[in-house]
Amino acid sequence: MTSELLDEIYKRAEDLSKTDLHPSHVVELLEVYVKSRPQHGRAWSLYGAALKDLSRNKESLQALITAYKLAPETYKGFVAMQIAVLVQDFQSPKEALPWFETGCKHADIDHGWPWILKGANLMYMEEFDAAISCFEIALREDHHLKDESYFNLGLAYRAQGRYEQAIDSFKSALQINPAYEEAINALAGMDNLPDTFRLIAEYRKNYGEIH
Repeated sequence: MTSELLDEIYKRAEDLSKTDLHPSHVVELLEVYVKSRPQHGRAWSLYGAALKDLSRNKESLQALITAYKLAPETYKGFVAMQIAVLVQDFQSPKEALPWFETGCKHADIDHGWPWILKGANLMYMEEFDAAISCFEIALREDHHLKDESYFNLGLAYRAQGRYEQAIDSFKSALQINPAYEEAINALAGMDNLPDTFRLIAEYRKNYGEIH
């Protein structure tokens, strides 16, 4: 196979991968490509992502691990996060955690989204304090996902019963993005909490603590 044809195959796969609509095409193209150019880490990353879209998770994990090994330092963080999300879905949040930690440690990761994803993974594990730390780190970074950072921070506070802080976080998300539907719904779900607490207090006054 000529070098020009391989270049054309990769270019087509790369273009198709940008839409997320043609994973079958991308897989077929890159399956051929990586056999001829097995040291092309970016191709393995695209290949692994397309395999995940087709639910070929074991093959996807193998491809992404290969991509991670081949990736330059400036790209390893991104690939580690790809692996983390796959392992979270395919295996478990606990098994995914080391990959999230690896992704967040890399120097090329300087935006909020890795910390948001790591925090969400910790939420699945009910490690709420650790999740809050991740969302707070995300809020210190310079990126366009501050609304998501505040929203997820609110979810963590809500899970802990820290309702006032949850409300403040949801409001902060909506100040940035007034159309944020999930934050609107979450904030609406906090309405009338005083009435709820009044009923609980009345029950306890009459019947004691709930056992």
